[in-house]
Amino acid sequence: MRYAALAHPDAWVPAEGREVPATGGSPKAYETFLKDVTRDAKEPPPLADGQAIVAYDAMATAVHAIRQATPQGARHPAAADVATQWPQVKGSLRVEGASGWICLDNYGNPYNKAVPIVELAPNGSQRFVQIAWPEGHPPVAPCLPPKRG
Repeated sequence: MRYAALAHPDAWVPAEGREVPATGGSPKAYETFLKDVTRDAKEPPPLADGQAIVAYDAMATAVHAIRQATPQGARHPAAADVATQWPQVKGSLRVEGASGWICLDNYGNPYNKAVPIVELAPNGSQRFVQIAWPEGHPPVAPCLPPKRG
């Protein structure tokens, strides 16, 4: 059985017979995530279900918005200023997430987000198959929404 997962640890890791897409994500961002989550761990966290990857990306996106909203010289931003950052998370202000680029539309919703396709084996193990995108291809750099209409 194949299904769309939230994230998968093999999505941005080069493997024999499978190239890492040229856009839409970053092996370096995944390596940074892996380094961060294993730094002080006695054992690595489970990653196959994508939960740790998505939680990390959610925190990275929140930190990004807070930093963008904080006026120079200020210690903290106003909460309302943080909320105005969500539509700005695109282009050069995209978040390089461990699950792929995080780009938000004018309503704060992700668009053309990389979706790992995973296969569930009869024994319950998971195998990464490929990455897919709602638009049918990786987002075009620099991660801007397609023009409609």
